Amino acid sequence: MNKVILMMLLAVVTSGCSKPAGWSKAGGDKNYTLYVDQSTFVKNGDKVKIWTMYDFNIPQTIEVNSGKSMLVLSRKLQSEYDCKERKTQLLSIVAYSQNMGKGENAEFPVIPKFVSVAPATVSENLLKIACGEISL
Repeated sequence: MNKVILMMLLAVVTSGCSKPAGWSKAGGDKNYTLYVDQSTFVKNGDKVKIWTMYDFNIPQTIEVNSGKSMLVLSRKLQSEYDCKERKTQLLSIVAYSQNMGKGENAEFPVIPKFVSVAPATVSENLLKIACGEISL
């Protein structure tokens, strides 16, 4: 009997979840919601690699290659943050045709290069999350 009640309670709790496990809301505005997957954090000294996902409310048009374009409803980015130097670099970008990283996808080439993180920006908030200065 207790098992049945527990299973029913678990079904009710998880049925309202619209985001895959691992993704935590980290910000956004009227155009998108920003998620961070804390299970992907990889720390190496003062540097931390993380995955983020922008989930768009309105499809974005992105040029894929050779003039071809793709309608995108979400985009995952892998970034590396230097907690000591307050810098970041982009490591990977994957665009998806559906929300929450689903559907057709296209990976975009990236040339990693550390740049300073500007104050009061999304990048600064992500740096603070990656470096453990704020929690979700």
